[in-house]
Order: sequence, then structure tokens, then C-alpha cells
Amino acid sequence: MSEFSQPEQNASIKYKVPLEDPLNNYLSYQAGVKAENDNDTQSEALTLAVQRHWGSQQSDWQRIGFLRLEQEKFTQGTDDQQTTTLLLPGLTLSRRRARGGLDINWGDKQQYTLEGATQEVVSDIDLVRISLQSKWLRSYGKHRVFVRAELGAIATNDFSQVPSSLRYFAGGDQSVRGFALNTLSPEEDDELTGGQYLNVASAEYSYPVSQNWRMALFTDIGNASDKPFKDLATGIGLGASWSSPVGPIRFYFARGNSVEETTWRFHFSMKLLKYLAIFLGCAILLLALIASPWGTRGVLSIADSSLDSLDIDYDSGSLLSELSLKRITFVTPEINLQVSKLVVDVNWSCVATMQACLSNYLSHTCFC
Repeated sequence: MSEFSQPEQNASIKYKVPLEDPLNNYLSYQAGVKAENDNDTQSEALTLAVQRHWGSQQSDWQRIGFLRLEQEKFTQGTDDQQTTTLLLPGLTLSRRRARGGLDINWGDKQQYTLEGATQEVVSDIDLVRISLQSKWLRSYGKHRVFVRAELGAIATNDFSQVPSSLRYFAGGDQSVRGFALNTLSPEEDDELTGGQYLNVASAEYSYPVSQNWRMALFTDIGNASDKPFKDLATGIGLGASWSSPVGPIRFYFARGNSVEETTWRFHFSMKLLKYLAIFLGCAILLLALIASPWGTRGVLSIADSSLDSLDIDYDSGSLLSELSLKRITFVTPEINLQVSKLVVDVNWSCVATMQACLSNYLSHTCFC
């Protein structure tokens, strides 16, 4: 999987090995790279990881034991560039329950992670990091209440060497609304340094005003800080949620208050937006591939090598224009087809309507 945006780019490869219960119990191996340049953070990270997943059909709880090796070159705030290597064993305990389909009306999500590193084994620093997250959604008739809390802490012998990706930041539509994403943390010379502790809580009430729309009131509190519960910022505001065919789309207008500033901010949230963007990017890449002669040649080569009974010789053109094939042979016990020359002009209007179309100079016929 890969993701590309201006402030952050990452790419990863993941391989799963099924065990006794392939859906709930498996091993996974992962390698990834990540680059970030945003909010006083510049980092490049390389990660190798192995994970063991345990689950049960009798329980909603999932367990993940992991061992992660990561090397991160980073510059945070005004600090000099550093490179930190960590070997992090850890454990994650999680549970997710939901009812209501795309527009969830009852559910909860719990995720607790403990990980650590020691200078005695590979790592440059000693570190213990704990992250706790809890979200609850309940409906009482037409009334809907959503509460969430997130806590985190880092214990280390040298916080200056803790990579940016492991430090805590707050702010954004999934944190303290009224502030931009990851803009709440301790500062040095007006630049973000990242926090050693994370404390965030939120409460939201919503009520339907039409069949597909709900209005909401919310309040958030929290910060990432160098001491627990220090300099807490608050966000308060109004919101609306539209139950679209692809899932809820939420809009929030919030007033944020911190020791540094008072802000007004509009937030837009769509849970499937990230995956929709990835899908559209892959679709555009695929279209660009088959539009080129070398891409079409590759598609035909895969089809040719996948079927022993099929033999295709490419001549010129592409799948999005006139395609010329020198020779096609398709031989099975029931079929013996040999064509010495074939010109194909794909009619995409037929493809879009799930029809097969046969054309010649005198007529054009489509059938289901």
C-alpha cells in the first residue's frame, strides 16, 4: 500500500502467513518507508516489522505481538538533525464493535499499546511508550452521544533522541477541534517540539433534523505536553453530519482556546476519503498504463502467459485506441481458433453498460 500527499508520503509492503485460523490468527511481515515535512517536523523513516495476530470468534478482543526495527532521520523544531535506531518489541490489545452499517449508531473502539526499547539490544536509547485510546457511541431513541479519550506517555533516558514519529501531537478533527492537525505540543522558539505526554478527551451530542442529516454540539479538551495535563487547550462548536451513500460526511465549526491563541476553524471529516483517494489514484494509474502501447503489451503478455491455450502476438496500438494484433491462436479440446490479423477498436460505451458489441462497416450490434 502507498499514500502520497504534500506533507507526508509513505509506502509499505505487507505479507501475511495464515495459521490455524486464517481470519483471526496469522503472522505478518512488513517493510515500509515514510517521509514527512509538516508542522516543524522533517523526518525520513525505514521500518521492518513482524507481527503475530491472535483472535477468537468467541471474543471481540484482538491481540497483536510485534517486533519492529526502525531507523529515523529527523529534525524536530530548532533541534539539529539526528538519526535514531530502535528495536521495539510490543503488544497491542484492541476491540471494535459496531452496529448500524455505514452510519454506525452503536459501538465502541478500544486500543491499548505498550512498546519499549533498550540500549542493551540494538537501540540508541532506553524507551517505554504507552498509548491508550477509548471511543464510545450510544443512541437513546433519536439522541446520540459520542465520547472519546486518548492518553499517552513516554519514559526515556534522552527525549531529544526520541524520533518525531513517536512523540505526541494534538489538534485536528480527531483530536482537539478548533486547531489544525498536530499543531498542539510544547514549543521552543515558536517551533513545535512534540510532547512526552498526550491527554485528550471529547464529548459530542447529535440529533436528527431530517432523514439524512444530524446536527451536533461538541466540546474537546487536551494537549500534548512535557508534563501530564499541562496547558490544556479546549475546542467547542457546532457540527453537521450527512449520511451519504459512501458513509457519514461530517462538518464542524469550532472555536479553539489555548494558552497561545484563540482560533476559529472549519473541519471536514470523511472516514472513507483516504481509501477513495487511494482507489482513484490506482484507477488513474491503471488507465494511464493501458492507454500506452507498452502497458497494453504488458497486459496482453500477462494474459498470454496465464493461459496455455492462448497465444497472442502484439503489433501496435493500445486498449484505449485502435489495437492491432498480428496473430491470435486459441486452442482447446472444443475450440480451434486461429486469426492471422485482427484490428480491435474497443467501444467503451459498450463496456460501461456491460454489453458485448460486434461492429462492421455496415452495422453495429450490442447484446447482453
